[in-house]
Amino acid sequence: MSSGPDDLGAEREVDLRKWLDALRSRWWIAAAGLVAGVVVGALYSLSGGSSWVASATIARGEAFNPAGTSQVQGYVTSPAQIQNLVTGAANIDKVAAQIGMTSAQLRGHVTASTVTLAGTASATNTNSTLILITVTLSKPKKAEEAADALAVLVKQETTTRYVLQSIKGYATRLANYGARVKALRGEIDSLTKVLAHPSGLSPLDQLVLSTQLQGAQAALGQTLDSQTTTQQQLILAQDVETTQIIPPPAKAVKTVARSRRNSVVFGGLIGLLAGAIVALIVGIRSRREPATS
Repeated sequence: MSSGPDDLGAEREVDLRKWLDALRSRWWIAAAGLVAGVVVGALYSLSGGSSWVASATIARGEAFNPAGTSQVQGYVTSPAQIQNLVTGAANIDKVAAQIGMTSAQLRGHVTASTVTLAGTASATNTNSTLILITVTLSKPKKAEEAADALAVLVKQETTTRYVLQSIKGYATRLANYGARVKALRGEIDSLTKVLAHPSGLSPLDQLVLSTQLQGAQAALGQTLDSQTTTQQQLILAQDVETTQIIPPPAKAVKTVARSRRNSVVFGGLIGLLAGAIVALIVGIRSRREPATS
């Protein structure tokens, strides 16, 4: 009576023993595959696996009404418009040429995001006045130059005609106030000297000059108040209504896109598996060749 299952099990045991013997006889092939896999994995982790991120911080301008009492809402300084500015084709071309790159090298590597309370970039709009312009490139210096250049560009393009005209108007008023203050102080000095030595002046003349002196002093006080108010309005327009670049300049930070450890381990496993398969095939063939000769 035939024992089929026993024979089948014996054949499997013999085949398995042959495979193990073949693998042991060519173990160095599997070892070579492991080494090759580790090397390839390490090289892969280095090839394009790291990049440099540089961010420039700006405070977007917030325009006020002429009296400076309330904000004037405008699209030009909104986070959405700033995102359009830093990623627009024309501006990408302009900045790329400025820092010695091609547009293709810069395009797709620029983002603009608002800042959270923790001071980090937010994936959603937080309505913060602070904006991070971030550039990710393979060269740190180029990333820094691009981020800084884009910040300057945003400052220029978000400073509206309204703000520029306000600054010009305040500067003109300050110049006029300065001239008036100078004239009033000269008048006050002259009247004071005359009244200090009133010889030859009638009491009526002295009264008239005294009244003029008081008027000049009052006018000087009012002018100085107006001058101070205008100076504050000018500072508001220059420092708040105009987009500001927050120092320090952009500084590139290295980021690793691929884990070197994972790449080495994965490469080693693949190399070991491939080497084991090759060792098994070579070992089995070498054992069959004498039998067929």
